[in-house]
Amino acid sequence: MDTCVVGGGIIGALTAHALAQKGIEVQVLDAERPGAATPASAGILFSIFDPTGEGAWASLARYGHAAYPKLCAGIESEAGFERRGLLVVGMEAGQAAGWAKAQGLGCETLSPSECRRRFPQLAVPEHDVALLPEVAQIDPYRFMGAFRSRLQDAGVRWEAARVSGILQDGDQVQGVRSGEQEWQAGQVVIAAGAWSAELPEAAEPESPVRPRRGQIVAWRSVEAGNLPIVLDGHRYLVARANGEVLAGATDEDVGFDTDVTEQAREELTSFARRWCPDLLAAEPDAQRSGLRPAGGASGPRIGAHDRIRGLFFNTGHYRYGVVCAPGAASQLAEYCCP
Repeated sequence: MDTCVVGGGIIGALTAHALAQKGIEVQVLDAERPGAATPASAGILFSIFDPTGEGAWASLARYGHAAYPKLCAGIESEAGFERRGLLVVGMEAGQAAGWAKAQGLGCETLSPSECRRRFPQLAVPEHDVALLPEVAQIDPYRFMGAFRSRLQDAGVRWEAARVSGILQDGDQVQGVRSGEQEWQAGQVVIAAGAWSAELPEAAEPESPVRPRRGQIVAWRSVEAGNLPIVLDGHRYLVARANGEVLAGATDEDVGFDTDVTEQAREELTSFARRWCPDLLAAEPDAQRSGLRPAGGASGPRIGAHDRIRGLFFNTGHYRYGVVCAPGAASQLAEYCCP
C-alpha cells in the first residue's frame, strides 16, 4: 500500500481521490465517529465567513468553487449540487459586492422591493442587499455517498477502523495500526478532522487542532421554491431540492461534546423565522451537531510532519472544510508526489 489516509470525511475522501488520480494506491481508514463534521455540514461552496476574501482559506475556497462542478458531473442530483446563489443580507450591498469581486464572482444589488419580488418567501430587508448568483451548494452527506463509488472505481480501498498509532522505523513511517491490526504504507495522511491530534505522533503543539461544535436545525418537506442561501452575519439558511431547509450554525468551544442544546435550537429557529416567518412557522424536524477541526490562526494544516518522514497532514479546516476540500486535497497530493 502506497498511502494510508486516516479519516473518511470529505477532506479524507477528496485527498484519496487526488492521490489515486496520480496513480497512487490508497487505503482510507474511517473511524465513523459520532459528531463527524461532514454529515452535519450545510455544504455552502463559498467562504461565507471570510468577507475580506484575503484570509488563509480564501484561495482554497476559490479553488473549491471552481472544482465542484467537475467533481459533481454526472452525480449532480445525488450530490445535491445546485446553484441557488447567495443572498447577503447582513452587510451593506457595496461591501458584499467587493467581497464577491475578491472571490471572482458576479454580484447583483437588489432593492428591498426587488428582493421581495424575486424571493416572496423572504421577509423584506431594511436596505439594499447583494445576490451572488453563481454560489453553489451540495448536500455533503449525499455527496459522500455518491462519491464513494468513484473512489472505488479509482481503486481506493475503504475500511472502517479507528487508528490507534503510527508504525515507524526510526523517523520513517511504515504504516498504521488499529489495536492488533496493521496496515503497511510508505506514506500516511492524517485527515481525521477534530480527532487529528488524537494520535501522539500527530499532536504538534505549534499547530494544535481542536474541536468546535457546530449545531444546525432542519425543516423537512418545505416548499422553498427558489429560495437562495441567505447569509446574515454568522447565521445562514440553506434550502435544498429535496425539501429540506437548514438554519445554522453555532460555534462552540465544548471539547468533544456532540450533544445538541435547547438554547441552540431556540436561537437558530428564531433566526430562521426572522427571514422566513411563514415558511418556517412550524417547529424544526431535526437538530444535529458536528465537530469542526479548528486549527491555528494561520489556517489549515496541509503538508508534511516536521520530523517524521512520510507523515502528512490535511486538517484544521474549521468551518470551511467542504468548500476547501478540493484545493486542500490537490495541495496535499503535490506534497506527497512532488
